[in-house]
Amino acid sequence: MIISKTPLRISFAGGGTDFPSYYKYNEFGAVLSASINSYLYVTVKEQSSLFGGEYRLNYSETELVKDLELIKNPIIRECIRFLEIDEKLYIGTTADAPASSGLGSSSSFCVGLLNALYKFKNESISLGRLAEEASHIE
Repeated sequence: MIISKTPLRISFAGGGTDFPSYYKYNEFGAVLSASINSYLYVTVKEQSSLFGGEYRLNYSETELVKDLELIKNPIIRECIRFLEIDEKLYIGTTADAPASSGLGSSSSFCVGLLNALYKFKNESISLGRLAEEASHIE
């Protein structure tokens, strides 16, 4: 079982200027934010065959699906697709703050999930590449 711990963050200014849709058409962007002492946790493990060979996904909803294309959560679906993982997985999340709290939980979720999935595959990834891939997926 792999558990990743990713900090949440608070933004003070410039939210959105770090997205390609902004900085491709402007000379620069600037963001002022900081991580805080609150975290998002992602658990990843291979799903037991006792559960019928399904993906079991626990976040703000619970999903039990047999096929990757049926996963409703776009971040989970695209992270698994991006890393070309064939195994059926259990993925669970918990956080110190609720979703839509303005603390970057969706970004933390994407980073934490990618990090855990790389560990699941026994592959290492640099922090810079992890950030780039999470931005691409999100």
